[in-house]
Amino acid sequence: MPPPAMFTTTDPQYLAKLLERTPAGSYDKVANQLYTSVHTWLVRDDAGLVLLIDTCFGNLKNRLPTHPFFHMQQNDWLSKLAALGVKPDDVTHVINTHLHLDHVGWNTHLVNGVWKPTFTRARHIMPRLEADLAKAGKLKPMEANDRSIVDSVFPIMDAGLADFVEPGFQFASDIRLIPCYGHSPGCCSLKSQVDRKV
Repeated sequence: MPPPAMFTTTDPQYLAKLLERTPAGSYDKVANQLYTSVHTWLVRDDAGLVLLIDTCFGNLKNRLPTHPFFHMQQNDWLSKLAALGVKPDDVTHVINTHLHLDHVGWNTHLVNGVWKPTFTRARHIMPRLEADLAKAGKLKPMEANDRSIVDSVFPIMDAGLADFVEPGFQFASDIRLIPCYGHSPGCCSLKSQVDRKV
């Protein structure tokens, strides 16, 4: 994507200086394109934890006009999860590091024309600030992201599957959410103190 699409409020001159330092393979200066990738992280342990960290884009979701590449996707994300031995009912927890469309998409899937939770047994951990802003309609106004709140976040809240947490939340003895504001108002990263079987 073009850099201003990722950094919407950054001064263009400052952004140009930052792009000069961008690592090779991350930015095509001639095409003015940033290269990014979107991932879900799977964490399992011997005690039965099956944790997904972020849930990518989801399928059949309207992401126009700002994200045509992600619009109405029909990908094999659930099949890839199954290939790792995980079915949706196996998932015990989902952590959405923030509530942008590329981090919440598979929270839900379409069932008879209605967006339903994909992981019906899972507690969905979301940054409280972003959830509060989403409920108030004040989370980074962008049409495609507003739709993702409606189709991928609100159904989780409505189903009573969401837990809202503050920065520094200790998810497990070795996993803590740490703030990394900037990309979004309540964005968090995860810090793990020990190696886990992934």
